[in-house]
Amino acid sequence: MNDTTETLAQGALLGVALVVGSVAGWVLFVQFPRTLADLLGVLLLLATTGVVLRIAGNVAGTTFTAYNVAEVTVEGPITRDGDGGSVPRSPTTPGADEIAEQIDRADEDGDVEALLVKLNTPGGAIV
Repeated sequence: MNDTTETLAQGALLGVALVVGSVAGWVLFVQFPRTLADLLGVLLLLATTGVVLRIAGNVAGTTFTAYNVAEVTVEGPITRDGDGGSVPRSPTTPGADEIAEQIDRADEDGDVEALLVKLNTPGGAIV
């Protein structure tokens, strides 16, 4: 999905949620009471609509991901098993296999359209 389509889909979802929440609030809190409760019903209608919009916004945020680029960062020498061998390395330097796994996970993610690989490495062992 491109950004425009996702924005329209999120807007449509929020619009439907607004209508459903408003109708439900109207029926539950305004339609049935015929007294001073009508005023309270309007206030409850507004509160119900606000709660429904908040829930729908959370659902829309988790349904439509906010990313389309995966990032794999490699710092330090690259080694087959991550132990560094004779090449000095940082304690957090992943091995070549772990880097390949990160790239594979990004490739399998349906929301990822591009892969950004950041390399800050002097090279390393032959892998």
